[in-house]
Amino acid sequence: MQRYLDPINDVAFKKLFMDKTRLLSFLNNIMRLPEELDDRP
Repeated sequence: MQRYLDPINDVAFKKLFMDKTRLLSFLNNIMRLPEELDDRP
């Protein structure tokens, strides 16, 4: 039986992706979209 790592257990992953402002900033920097992402639904 293979074991897989759960990426949400990683401390760095949580610090980056659990904060909505940091997540949006990260996504806006790596994706080349005509408009920046925001937190509107």
